[in-house]
Amino acid sequence: MYEVRVHGRDHLLVCAAMETMALAAVVDHVYFQIGPPPRAPRPHRDHVGWCRLDRRLIRASGPVRTPDCLIVIDAGLPGLPDATVGLPPGGLVIAGSAGPAVLDPPRDGWDLAVVPAVRLPRVPAAGPEPVAALLGAFTALTGRLRLDAVRTAAGIRFGACRAPDAMRAVEEAYDLVRAGQTAHGYA
Repeated sequence: MYEVRVHGRDHLLVCAAMETMALAAVVDHVYFQIGPPPRAPRPHRDHVGWCRLDRRLIRASGPVRTPDCLIVIDAGLPGLPDATVGLPPGGLVIAGSAGPAVLDPPRDGWDLAVVPAVRLPRVPAAGPEPVAALLGAFTALTGRLRLDAVRTAAGIRFGACRAPDAMRAVEEAYDLVRAGQTAHGYA
């Protein structure tokens, strides 16, 4: 079983990330469990969602406390609490950022990939497309979901008007990571 936790300041973007990951799991015939953040958006607070993925039936329940992967939607926002709590040695941190990431430096053997999700060419900075880009990076780094499943899920989740941009964001981030053009480091 592979566990993912998603952090972000925007309640709707965290929900969009969880829903898109769940749709991709359905398309890819992977069992999943998601836990969206609390229903009431809390302004200026960290929102946390989680997802479990596995090829077999998932029997675990409750929130993800020790994720294999952590996705931070905008690591450039100062004041996020330590999102890396519970990340074990060898864990993966995927951070979306328009500028330098304001995360604690990688430690304990973590792999850190900073993806310029809001600065990819032809990807709008406002809206859900940066979330799609982060899921494209997740796909390239982990291989837990197929690229075409994530593209299809992004197309479904973001609707007819935004689908082309979201699908392009998935592909561009995937290609960027595969080409080794993300800020990437090991502790």
